[in-house]
Amino acid sequence: MDWGHVYVLSNPSFEGMVKIGFTTGWVKNSKHQLFTTSVPTPFRTEFYVYTPFVKQLESLPKSILSSSRVCQQK
Repeated sequence: MDWGHVYVLSNPSFEGMVKIGFTTGWVKNSKHQLFTTSVPTPFRTEFYVYTPFVKQLESLPKSILSSSRVCQQK
């Protein structure tokens, strides 16, 4: 089991989009890492959950929403 946080972040600069991810650390640290000089506004935490199944839980919404991804990575 890998404990960690699965999170959903939003950013007013990217209206209508969310960032789904996970961290084994703190969500606030992930938010600060994403807020760089190339992003004009900070991220907001919309949801997070601490779980022993962090990788499995994070992949579920990504799988369900895969056709809606902005960047279709291979």
